Amino acid sequence: MMKKLAYAIGAIVLILIVAVIAVPFLIPAERIKTELMIAANDATGRTLSIDGDFGVSVFPVLGLNASKVSFSNAPTSKIANMATIENLTVELNLIPLLSGNVSVDKFILDKPVIVLEVDKNGKKNWEFETATTDTAPEKDTKPSETSGASDLGIRDLNLGDVQIKNGSITYRDEKAGVTHEITEANVSLELLGLDEPFKTSGSALWKGDKIELNTEVGALRAILENKATTADLSVQAPKAALQFNGNVTTLTPLNVSGKTELDVPSLKNLVSWIGDPLEAADGTMENVNIKGKVGAKGNTFSFTEAELTFDKISANGNFVVDIGGAIPSLKGDLDVPVLNIKPYLPNRQTGRNHPKKLPQPQLTKAGMTLPSILAGLNLQI
Repeated sequence: MMKKLAYAIGAIVLILIVAVIAVPFLIPAERIKTELMIAANDATGRTLSIDGDFGVSVFPVLGLNASKVSFSNAPTSKIANMATIENLTVELNLIPLLSGNVSVDKFILDKPVIVLEVDKNGKKNWEFETATTDTAPEKDTKPSETSGASDLGIRDLNLGDVQIKNGSITYRDEKAGVTHEITEANVSLELLGLDEPFKTSGSALWKGDKIELNTEVGALRAILENKATTADLSVQAPKAALQFNGNVTTLTPLNVSGKTELDVPSLKNLVSWIGDPLEAADGTMENVNIKGKVGAKGNTFSFTEAELTFDKISANGNFVVDIGGAIPSLKGDLDVPVLNIKPYLPNRQTGRNHPKKLPQPQLTKAGMTLPSILAGLNLQI
């Protein structure tokens, strides 16, 4: 009896495998492409076009390859497409799915061009006309401590070759009158399992400078299940560098702590890079270095054991901000051994900052009385 049952199950599995392998031959790729474009149109009201090659595979890898893919923009936009992709490759290994494991062999976007726009009326081009509002009673969506990948039936996740190659993103806000463009964007992900480190690395050009971003989370499952893990962040650019090494205890409620450091070689150059040029005397508004321990727990944010350097001014202190009340509160202390603000004051005659050759009074903690401060500021009352 058991032997007959085993034969029957084996026969059914064999038939299913043969059927899956035969799907691409029974259903032409052109038909699948048409159905994909119809589904995209029904869901978004926009047009999905695939003007290049298109191919699908089902077993043992569920795969899709397409070239010259485009997705139309909002009707009011002057730019035809919201997104274009030179080549798209997706490969999902089916065998691990039998045991609840997701293995993405490949997910590659080659030369994606994305345009995000906000028109003069504040309407965003990523909001689709066909989107409907759910009128059903709201459910309690507060995540539990154990909610995560297991709720989706996923036991494990493995990422193979996951990349974005040479992409670009343009953000244009006509209402605010601003435009930002990121080019030569390259991103790769690394994940050998939900209990393994999840790493991302990427770089892009913004306003002519290359920005490099690297992150690492100790275990992605911990993040998905709202549990404790480590987290590291590194942002490197010619005009600024940011480093964070710490721990994420929970995301809901937010509970994060760690060490951080921000280094800006020249504040003048950074401000000019971000926005308008900053006028300052020679030797001022240059190096800024801030480091210490940061923490976020619910509505309370802290920055302790802080060391701050601004040009030739140095300080240290501790700060705590609580935004949970009706009025946000700030508590802290700042120790400034020597404070010299003369180089940053405007010259009465030129309207510019004092040049270096002018006398620079030293204001120390012992001498920071109101008269001495006013004298140092060269004010008359």
